[in-house]
Amino acid sequence: MAAVKFLLNAAVVISALLSGGFWIKAAYAKVDAKPPATPGVGYGGTPVNVADHSGAVVDFLQTYALQSKWNSRAALASAAAAIFAAFSFLLM
Repeated sequence: MAAVKFLLNAAVVISALLSGGFWIKAAYAKVDAKPPATPGVGYGGTPVNVADHSGAVVDFLQTYALQSKWNSRAALASAAAAIFAAFSFLLM
């Protein structure tokens, strides 16, 4: 029983660390716009380019998609941590 509880607690820690890492990755994820890039709304299939806080021009929609991918992974890891924690609590 102690070994199972230890493994569940280890899974909680690993899942929580993965979640935090994925959210940090999502926070810094960006897709640079293809040159020549100027900020502005695209029409007819051209990308929506925006300037970020550093002045670099990024493709807004591709950046959104990349951040969404990492946020989804973070949410799944966070949910796994919560589930492992619940099972660990039930074994008290």
